[in-house]
Amino acid sequence: MTDHPTSCEENAPILESVSSGTKTFRRRWALLLMLAVLQTINSFNFSGFGQASSVYQAYFHVPYPAIDWLTLSSFAGVCLFSPLLAWLSYADITRLRKLIITAATLMCFAYLCTVISVAVEKHFVFPVMVFGQLCNGITASILVSTPAVFADIWFPDHEIGTAIGGNLFGISAGLLLGFLLPVNILATPPFGSIRPVIYSKNHSNTSAAWYEEDHFSLTVMYAVFLVISMSTLVLVVTFFVDEPLLPPSQAQLVKRQNERSKKEDPTITTFFKQTTMLFNDRIFVLSALVLGVVFHINSLEFTMLNEIIANILNRNNQATEYSNHTSGYIMSLFSVGGLFGSFVAGKIMDNYKRYEVQARIGIFVVLFSNFGLLFALFFRYIIGFYICNAIFGFSARISMTALFEILTLQAYSMKESFVSAWGTCIQAGLGIIFAELGRYSILCCYNVEDVYNKGVYDLYALTSDVNRDEFAFAS
Repeated sequence: MTDHPTSCEENAPILESVSSGTKTFRRRWALLLMLAVLQTINSFNFSGFGQASSVYQAYFHVPYPAIDWLTLSSFAGVCLFSPLLAWLSYADITRLRKLIITAATLMCFAYLCTVISVAVEKHFVFPVMVFGQLCNGITASILVSTPAVFADIWFPDHEIGTAIGGNLFGISAGLLLGFLLPVNILATPPFGSIRPVIYSKNHSNTSAAWYEEDHFSLTVMYAVFLVISMSTLVLVVTFFVDEPLLPPSQAQLVKRQNERSKKEDPTITTFFKQTTMLFNDRIFVLSALVLGVVFHINSLEFTMLNEIIANILNRNNQATEYSNHTSGYIMSLFSVGGLFGSFVAGKIMDNYKRYEVQARIGIFVVLFSNFGLLFALFFRYIIGFYICNAIFGFSARISMTALFEILTLQAYSMKESFVSAWGTCIQAGLGIIFAELGRYSILCCYNVEDVYNKGVYDLYALTSDVNRDEFAFAS
């Protein structure tokens, strides 16, 4: 019967969408915002240690390499958890909603460990801080594997770049906060530098006041982020869902139908068989390795830039008191470049969909900027670090946005989260390798320990007129 032809004509677009089995939902933007917030607070939790390493060293009475490993322990958590995540995804035990809830819960626990460690500020709680960073790494292994997966499930083809870019925007925002916030909230007068707490017979009262102020500021900072992470967990539990009722594109519709028609009981044997097939795919392995290089080649800067800048200033006969702030501002330009790069990359991907061309151009500029960083390092040009890090951050996001989608498309017949989990494992492993190789290279070529005297004295103590023998760390 056709009693209401006008009504049918008005509803034609809706009927066409339903009949074709595809539809987009406005909820996708709210879910993208939740993921971006999770990426932000996750990135912040591991990026703030390197630029204020002297303060954390004084709190926990550990050498500088131990503080550097606070950052690297997050990468270790990614490597340890990613194979399990791949199995959970393959066996369909944990869907996207459960994974995100797990990530948000672990992030709350990671911040709780950090707050307890900073509040207690004793040597014996340092392992608690490390364990919190391992939890943060497990969170990162989930969140870093989600951009392409979430984009393909919730967004139509012409918005996939925007969705991936939104997730990477959150990572860059978290790094920016981690590089700038700790070094700017700590007590600075009269030296204008972050320093370990040092006591002398002439300055004990002032040093104690700075120490208490710094300690209170760090505790409040991490407590605020704990509250934000807990609030985000509540929102995720309340509103996040696995997938829309209808897929956003014909490609996702076909893939969903194929997955349902080929449903089989997962076993360890079939899991290893599919993993072997994935790693035999040369394009997948190459894309994962390139993405790992682009993502983690600056791991050395995360951990040791503070020491490197102090060494350059010392060799240039300049005051080293501001090395903490300088390293934080340098890395902030990497994050600012990443913020703009995430936006631009998403728009380029949505409009042109030339993934390989975009990735190649971005990788070429990444390599160019890293050669510039090496030039600035060996010729001791501080301004070179600023310029090259801004270019590095921008180009890295340009290439990463395309590489995430290439990884997913390359293994189209497999689950996106399964493919992303193994890709994330490769990336994190490269991050640890880059950081450790870079550390030993810098120590051998640049002799950073001369500036820090093997991590025992503060930079101010080494550059002041006060006899360093009068100083001792507060216990």
